[in-house]
Amino acid sequence: MSQKEKNQEKFKTLVEEFYKVSDEYREFGATDTEPRCNFSIAVGKVLTTGVGKTPRGAESWELFTFSMNCGKAGRALTKACAKVVAFVKRLSENSRLELADWAEDYYGFY
Repeated sequence: MSQKEKNQEKFKTLVEEFYKVSDEYREFGATDTEPRCNFSIAVGKVLTTGVGKTPRGAESWELFTFSMNCGKAGRALTKACAKVVAFVKRLSENSRLELADWAEDYYGFY
């Protein structure tokens, strides 16, 4: 397996882990459009620029904070997203941009 393929597999695993966490916190709105869009924006930015930050807290993820305490869900999403962002930041620029092209086709990240 080439390094490019290894990077793609690692990235897929980390993204799948994020989606599993969001599914665990579905009742807090973690699978809604807003949190998934925030994840896509955070990952897309780090893929294309090499910099970026992870949304922090339930409000940043746009969870159901007005109707329930979503702190635990927000922290879990932040932790899972931070793993993806950290992985991408560790890549060389060439590897990151290759992964960005692939991820845009595979996931629609921009």
